Amino acid sequence: MSGPFYAMKFPLGVGNTTRHDDIYYEQRKIITNIADRENCIIVGRCADYTLQDHDNILKIYIYAPYEARMRNCVDILKMKPDAAKKMISDVDKARASYHKHYAGYLPGDYEHMDFTINSASLGIDHSAEVIRDIVLKKFGDMM
Repeated sequence: MSGPFYAMKFPLGVGNTTRHDDIYYEQRKIITNIADRENCIIVGRCADYTLQDHDNILKIYIYAPYEARMRNCVDILKMKPDAAKKMISDVDKARASYHKHYAGYLPGDYEHMDFTINSASLGIDHSAEVIRDIVLKKFGDMM
């Protein structure tokens, strides 16, 4: 399997942990700098942990069940089922390892989230509308 989606499957890949740490701490500085200056949306990169002490933060974990992710890989990305299964497993393990290592908890841990949304239950567009409504309710006066 090749292509842009497979190449991006690991947040930091595998290998030299010193290099991973350097990248993580640089990302952390950039995320904090942006959040200190302006409104922003950060996807992944332990931003929920990095920005946990900021006053105006909304932490949303978006997920989909395995079957929905498998369907997306096969139907939309045109992956073979075996390759899709492996990629989903590899990505899940990499994300969990990355987040647990740097934040100390797994991604989507409800104790660290304001909301979790199953994007398969409403679809992508309606899930985005729900998120927009949540943002407007929380930050409407600030926008």
